[in-house]
Amino acid sequence: MAPKRRILPVTGPPGAGKTTALISLAAQHPQLARFGVRDFGLELARAGDPLGLRMRETLLRGGLVSDALVRREFRCFLDRLSGEVAAVAVEGYPRDPRQCRDFTEVVAAVDGELAGLVAVELPDEEVRARVVGRRICTRCGIPAPEGATAAAPAAGAAGAAMPAAGRPEERCAACGGAVAPRDDDAEERLARRLADYRTVSAGVRAYFRARGLLHTVDGLRSPAQVRRHLLDLLLPTAAASAAGAPPATRPDPEGGDT
Repeated sequence: MAPKRRILPVTGPPGAGKTTALISLAAQHPQLARFGVRDFGLELARAGDPLGLRMRETLLRGGLVSDALVRREFRCFLDRLSGEVAAVAVEGYPRDPRQCRDFTEVVAAVDGELAGLVAVELPDEEVRARVVGRRICTRCGIPAPEGATAAAPAAGAAGAAMPAAGRPEERCAACGGAVAPRDDDAEERLARRLADYRTVSAGVRAYFRARGLLHTVDGLRSPAQVRRHLLDLLLPTAAASAAGAPPATRPDPEGGDT
């Protein structure tokens, strides 16, 4: 019997590097798929899918996508996966205990393995140091310089985009999108986002901790170390092959791994 597909939500405060790490890992490992509520919803909308169009309309109004709609979107994503996908990293879902129950039911319905919640941890002061003033690709969402922004054409050269400051516009090396600050990364907005994250994540962490399914990753480690730890949790076999040793598991006294 083939092993069940591992499905793990990944959470962390702004600036923890989780999105950048997961995009990189998914590009390197075809057995790993990444689901983002907003990203997949917009992908469906671009394809003209009614579900995606409803989600985009809600997002453009500044509204909250209903639990039922997110649940349908998540199930749609899982149903479309190819057979080679052995693990799924989920960002932005679940966000509260009720969504945790929905999430668990969907995973069971597709005969997947609920392999735990991965929480990338970062102190508030480090979040502020990383986030305030950072630049994000407006197309793929990868932060710079983690996204390795490409050098723009020299000033005055043909095709050089000249912003108000008189410098060529920076472009993302990953996809070519424009790089710009995010409005909600301003210090006052960040404080609200961080408070919201701490409140929301507490209930989700408690749900998974009670089931012995909480794993933590130290976001203060180097990007390479964070990626390795995430890979070890998401795709233990691939991580072991890369390291040439069996994956190590470390018991967490609170019921998960560290």
